[in-house]
Amino acid sequence: PSTLVSLLTPEYQQRAVQQMYHEAVNNAPQWNASFCYPEGFIRWWGGPSGATNFQLAMTPWMIQFLSSSADNFVRQVMVDKTTHVQKVPQWYGETIGFWDETTLISWTANVQAWSLTHSMFEISGKTETVEIVTPAYDASGAFTGINHETIFYDPDVCVAPVRPTMLIRRVATPADPNPRFSFVECLSNIRNVNGRPTQLTPGHP
Repeated sequence: PSTLVSLLTPEYQQRAVQQMYHEAVNNAPQWNASFCYPEGFIRWWGGPSGATNFQLAMTPWMIQFLSSSADNFVRQVMVDKTTHVQKVPQWYGETIGFWDETTLISWTANVQAWSLTHSMFEISGKTETVEIVTPAYDASGAFTGINHETIFYDPDVCVAPVRPTMLIRRVATPADPNPRFSFVECLSNIRNVNGRPTQLTPGHP
């Protein structure tokens, strides 16, 4: 926690510590899936979300990452578009990008403010990212997956840009007859009652 909090501005330090307290001390976690909220953009980097276990589809004009676990993720990179056009924040932001040979470079903006995961930090609506995706190969030169690098910029939240990297391995090809996308529908009877996630019965007002 101390390392995490050191990356944040004073306001978001306080918010992060409050969230950790509610998770660990007084059992009042404010958790996205409990209330059937959308996962949100930042949750793509939260391991428990399962977002990086995705189906990848590519066309000359759009790349799509489709995944589901606690909820559904649809991320699209609009290729060779030069401006963001959404007028309101989007749960998964708005991403434009371009190819530099075999490297995909993308820029996401117009992101809905949200939280990463249990006992982690929030982002503001000013969050923007640059993502760099390159192919990964084994020693024999065979394609094995992608290297995914992200630089997060958020002047309200972070005292400096944050840069996570991931190796995402390919686990199936189009020739595999078994993989399918499973849509997740959230049906929750958990509501926020006096600041605590509470499971309600049918008779509750």
